[in-house]
Amino acid sequence: MSKPLSEHQTRTNILDWARHLKCEKEVLQIFAKYDNLLRNCTNPIERQAIGIAGNQEIMFLLSSRPGSIMAGGKIIGKE
Repeated sequence: MSKPLSEHQTRTNILDWARHLKCEKEVLQIFAKYDNLLRNCTNPIERQAIGIAGNQEIMFLLSSRPGSIMAGGKIIGKE
């Protein structure tokens, strides 16, 4: 079983895909939106819910871009 990626590496990978799909600006805006929400939240349950919502928004954006292929919740390539 492989070790989960760090937050930094995960964001780097997401931004690489966003550049490839020409939606980097939108992804950066989503990151900023959820970073701001997390900055002001101290409740661990709410923090987890905010993180899930941010992940869903990113995945929706990337999977809705022309040319992206989803497999098991992960973007795997272009058509």
